Amino acid sequence: MEILKSSFPNLSNHQLEQFLKFDNEFQSWNSKINLVSRKDIIHFESHHLIHSLSISKVFDFPKNTTVIDLGTGGGLPGIPLAILYPETQFFLVESIRKKINVVRELTHLLELKNVTPIHARIETIEKQVDYIISRWVGPTKEIIKMVYQKGRITFRDQHKSGLWLWKGGNLSEELRDIDQAETYDLNEHFNQPFYSTKKILHIPKKSIITFADKMLQHG
Repeated sequence: MEILKSSFPNLSNHQLEQFLKFDNEFQSWNSKINLVSRKDIIHFESHHLIHSLSISKVFDFPKNTTVIDLGTGGGLPGIPLAILYPETQFFLVESIRKKINVVRELTHLLELKNVTPIHARIETIEKQVDYIISRWVGPTKEIIKMVYQKGRITFRDQHKSGLWLWKGGNLSEELRDIDQAETYDLNEHFNQPFYSTKKILHIPKKSIITFADKMLQHG
């Protein structure tokens, strides 16, 4: 946990204990269920745990707000963020039953009272939230379509409400026609080679609605 401690020096001892337990248990589960690449699991701390927490370098989730983690898999980034923000409510959504069962086990083991695992597809969820987060690697426009056109999720008027995504590489083409998208380069905060092209992407609530309406108009 040395990289974690140096990257996030303000973590409490309790949080560090939770992260260590999460790291150990996640890797144990990964040997039974393919939650992340078996080749990448040796880099779990830097490539997954710290990557999940990296959003906190550019944005802090306010207390008493609600966050949906879309396609959480084995609990990334939702569980690490729930440890970091204990007064924020996280709803971890995953359509694959065996993965959400792991999330339930981890949530129980870590005694996270601010996490609700949900076994469902995003299209079936009807909820008002402040933020949606996702490390899903699919195209941004498809995520907007999934959230806004198919789902029944609405955003409250919270500071910087909308989508927060973990992305990589050149996003100029991917973000064409999406207004007011903000990108934050993670290589400004982490010096490991893994972060050289990694970014956090924010798409505001208004931009989501505008772009989705355009998609509907053009079929």
